[in-house]
Order: sequence, then C-alpha cells, then structure tokens
Amino acid sequence: MDLRDCQLEIETMLLRREPFDEIERYIEDASLEEQEKAALWLFSWVNEDPRTQRRVAQETLALVAAR
Repeated sequence: MDLRDCQLEIETMLLRREPFDEIERYIEDASLEEQEKAALWLFSWVNEDPRTQRRVAQETLALVAAR
C-alpha cells in the first residue's frame, strides 16, 4: 500500500471510531518511510476528539514523570 492508500484506510478507521492505539499499530506496521508514518500519525492525531487528545497527553506526561 502506498501513502494515499494508508491515509484512506486511516480515514475509514477514524469514521469507525477505532481506538487510537489500533490506528497507531496500523501505521507502525505499514511498509512506509518514517516521514510518511509521522505524517499519517499527525493526520490521525488531529482527527481525534479533543478529550482523547487530552487524555493521551496526560497519560504520557504521567509516564514520563514516573521515571
């Protein structure tokens, strides 16, 4: 699959409201360049609902602070 195909699949996943970690896993497993994966991750992230963005950010901060 190329970048455009992956983007279309992610759009479908977002419409189905699939969990963000499943979308991340899809991106990680894609046979794409790292920059393409980063662009897809960013695309996915900005399409997440703001409550999810905030929750994930808080969880990440808590993990980093616990180190």
